[in-house]
Amino acid sequence: MMNSQHSTSTNVVRDENLLKRRIKYYIKSGRGGRQNETALIKALSQQAHLYVFGGLIRDIGLYTAHQFRSDIDLVFAGSRKHLQKALSDYGLQKISENKFGGFRVRDFNVDIDIWSLEDTWAFKHHFIIQRDVESLLNTTLMSWDSVLYDIQNDRIITTDSWLTDLHTGRLDLVLEHTPDVNSALIRILRTIYGKEVLMLGERLCQFLASSMNAYPDHRLVSEELERYRTSYITSTRLSKLRQDLAKWSGKGGLQVNSHLYCKQLNLEFFSPTEKK
Repeated sequence: MMNSQHSTSTNVVRDENLLKRRIKYYIKSGRGGRQNETALIKALSQQAHLYVFGGLIRDIGLYTAHQFRSDIDLVFAGSRKHLQKALSDYGLQKISENKFGGFRVRDFNVDIDIWSLEDTWAFKHHFIIQRDVESLLNTTLMSWDSVLYDIQNDRIITTDSWLTDLHTGRLDLVLEHTPDVNSALIRILRTIYGKEVLMLGERLCQFLASSMNAYPDHRLVSEELERYRTSYITSTRLSKLRQDLAKWSGKGGLQVNSHLYCKQLNLEFFSPTEKK
């Protein structure tokens, strides 16, 4: 039986300071059964500079710390050898190497993916030049994931437009190179329909227009369900997106999820004096 999921209403963080408070609450408070995850993060941050990357910050920025249920991505600024020793010394039982050269820890309620900065896939394959930690912002698939939290210095590292894009619902492509186009496409589609995206950037439109041609609707729907056990991608949504991309001029962005867009406009233009 299909486990169908609907979008969760967003509660986009109003500013960077509140975002930092949300992140610190999640990774340092140990509440909600996260004591073990918190202890590992603290231990690793004492070994080398440690950064939270991508999805956790994105989802806490969109919703709240209480609603985050995904994996935690960490980037370790020390060498791969140093990271291996730190993980070994910590005594983890359920740890494996992932396909990108990092490590997945499954000992806790939430899985943790951690890798050495120098082992970042886009750096190792020479798609992006590693100049400093900020170069990581250019290695993500989607713009909403292009954000870091510097644990030691309590600092958000991202682009000037990142928070504005969350508020306006604008999503774009960052790095088109990927080891698995099919997986990347499914991730993008799940983000569009699961996180209330309102506008696709030009580069993302170009990627979708070219990559969706290779995959029929039924394959995308079935593979999403097989991998994630939840369903955001439907044939109806895919059909509408294909039609919109076919009409797209090839320049500028493309509006999606029009029912949400209209809802946002109604909220923005509703004056307090009109409320009865």
